[in-house]
Amino acid sequence: MRPILLTFTTALSCLALIGPANSAQPIEQAIAIVIDTLPAAWRLVETKQNQYPYGHHFCGGYDGLKGTKLTIVGPNSVSVQWTTESGEERVSKVAVESIELWFMPADYKDASFAWLCFHRPVQPVQVFTSSRIRVFGRTSHRLDPPDAFARDILPKASSIRWPDSPANNPSLISWQQWSKDIATALAAAP
Repeated sequence: MRPILLTFTTALSCLALIGPANSAQPIEQAIAIVIDTLPAAWRLVETKQNQYPYGHHFCGGYDGLKGTKLTIVGPNSVSVQWTTESGEERVSKVAVESIELWFMPADYKDASFAWLCFHRPVQPVQVFTSSRIRVFGRTSHRLDPPDAFARDILPKASSIRWPDSPANNPSLISWQQWSKDIATALAAAP
């Protein structure tokens, strides 16, 4: 009797190990497809594990399904408009256009009552969904280099505005069809 229990336990352990690898595989495949889809001037700059779309679950704790976040940047610089403590207006190029993408398991969902969270930020759009994966994305900007803004502008500024950021105006992104191109590439994958 004991060998059967051991065999059954061993089989369950193996399935437990195989399960997460299989659930991660569609995400890894989708990421590879998206990286291959990037226009020549765009590049991947950051990959983070155990993430969920920015703004989701904003008004409460969340300990559910998580996925992978990619940050890709494009060729266009993004300026910050800022006012010095003496009232002088300045414009500085300290960022580049970016797109943030979240690759989530198919069962991932935002909070049921998220619409009641009135102070949450603009939500990422759902770019693609299938029985295996969900992809969300949003346009934004990324500081380049990251420390220049904090070192050279932030200590001297009394106010800061990002009117040229694709985060505030998505029509400013140079890859206008990003969402459509990514969805088409993922839908065409086997």
